[in-house]
Amino acid sequence: MVLEFANGRVERADLVVGADGVNSTVRRWVTGADDAVYSGTSAFRGIVPVENLPSLPDPHAIQFWMGPDAHMLHYAIGGNGESVNFFAVVQKPKVWLHPGTTADVEADVPVSSFRGWHPAITEMIRAAASPISWALFTVRPLLRWYRGRVVILGDAAHGMLPHHGQGANTSIEDAFALAALLAEAGFSSKIDDVETACARYQALRRARTRAIQRSSWVTSSLLHLLDGPMAEVRNRKVARVP
Repeated sequence: MVLEFANGRVERADLVVGADGVNSTVRRWVTGADDAVYSGTSAFRGIVPVENLPSLPDPHAIQFWMGPDAHMLHYAIGGNGESVNFFAVVQKPKVWLHPGTTADVEADVPVSSFRGWHPAITEMIRAAASPISWALFTVRPLLRWYRGRVVILGDAAHGMLPHHGQGANTSIEDAFALAALLAEAGFSSKIDDVETACARYQALRRARTRAIQRSSWVTSSLLHLLDGPMAEVRNRKVARVP
């Protein structure tokens, strides 16, 4: 394989592994399409010292807050849990107009997105002063993960919403699986050996990652239910979780 880069650099390799994220350049070459899909949701992130959160019931707990069109996850970080890290997701904007995955927002947008929630939530978001909104993208289920001796893994192959916390885990699994199959094949420069390993890797990983992708997408809507019968059913099920 010969790789030509935009800066004029040229490299040669027996195998090219694209681990270049949800907006993968390598994936576009493998599939011939732009397979990234905007979820219709975006997120705000922040880290706030515990002393700035007097309304938070339990600063050291891992907590999920769910409500109409939004949710928040937060947990303590630091050696003594002295800060709280949060990830707040909102069901907007409906159309993402920016080519990247982040955009600057007005200072009042994060707080207004959670107006009327528990004081601890608005307190946390206001204290963090999060001026950036992160678009949450996924990758549509792919029929193939390789083309010749070019193969993709991680978010490039199965970018998913973060609601199960499995994006990094599945990427690590991909890397171990691909490495093991290449080692088993003896990883020679023979085209047949490399392509056979890539085909086995695709067969081994595709169904598992698709299932997690889909479950994370469904979870997004469950976290954002409007008040009413469906939310009450969800809450009863959540209450039964050990």
